[in-house]
Amino acid sequence: MTILFSLKFWSGVQLFIDLVLLGLFMALLGRLKKQASDKKSREKNVLEKTDKGAKDAVRTASQIIDMLEPLVKEADAAAKSFDGQIRDKKNLIQGLNDSLDSRIISINLLLSRAESLLARATPVPVAKNNPKTDVFDEQKRVVELYEKGLDADAIASRLSMPKGEVQLVITLKKKFVAMEDQ
Repeated sequence: MTILFSLKFWSGVQLFIDLVLLGLFMALLGRLKKQASDKKSREKNVLEKTDKGAKDAVRTASQIIDMLEPLVKEADAAAKSFDGQIRDKKNLIQGLNDSLDSRIISINLLLSRAESLLARATPVPVAKNNPKTDVFDEQKRVVELYEKGLDADAIASRLSMPKGEVQLVITLKKKFVAMEDQ
């Protein structure tokens, strides 16, 4: 029994157990290293396959972009051209509308003046200057006086114009301002 309790015996057992544990630990490390190596090689294979697929996808996307780029540039150029043409037509229409509106005002003023003169039964004085310029000047003077706060009667007496003509100019001016505000 003394052999079971001797220090040399237990030291030997301890050494044996340590060697067995060391061997098991080394085997475990070898196995883990092998698994890590296998895992890395599997990941490398997957990455190579993925890289090949990604490269193919990038190449295909690049080809599609190269095919679509000229179409997009042409569409952009066509859109800019179309936009310019629309602006030109809009400006032309605006100019025609303004010209037509001024002619309508002139015609209405001349008609009003003719009616007023016929009602008075006085002969129509013949202007030596261009009547179109005179009508526009009179319109401007009527609008200026109206904007200063004078009423139609005061404007008519100051400019020696028929009251109906002054009211017509003021009414048309209000309508044009309302149309421009819309």
